[in-house]
Amino acid sequence: MASSITTQADLLTYTSATDNELSRLETERMRADNWASVHIRAWTEVKELLLARRPSIEEADLDDSSELEKCTCLMVLYQAYEEAELGTDEAKARKRYWFRKMRREFATRELTIDSVTVAPEAFGSRRALRG
Repeated sequence: MASSITTQADLLTYTSATDNELSRLETERMRADNWASVHIRAWTEVKELLLARRPSIEEADLDDSSELEKCTCLMVLYQAYEEAELGTDEAKARKRYWFRKMRREFATRELTIDSVTVAPEAFGSRRALRG
């Protein structure tokens, strides 16, 4: 099982985030590990959302976890705003923005399981959707 499926380069590929936005969010720890810890946490959160679906899906069930790269990148940005603790209204709005984009991406993402495309499904658990 992969501890992470995304990188910093993926953030620029899958999102509209700019280098400037990312640099404003960096904490000392993020700089030290090149954001790896945030990518790991984001992938863990996305896997928890998969488990909250009905029926639940585990990482091992997925034919191709890369189908969730965009969703994971959006979760990375949400997590980064959460960790950066920027107190401005603009930062809070951006945090909500990335979370809503991630939820929409997750809810509309078709997944492949055992060579069968599984239709998108709304989240199975509101508890898993705090934000």
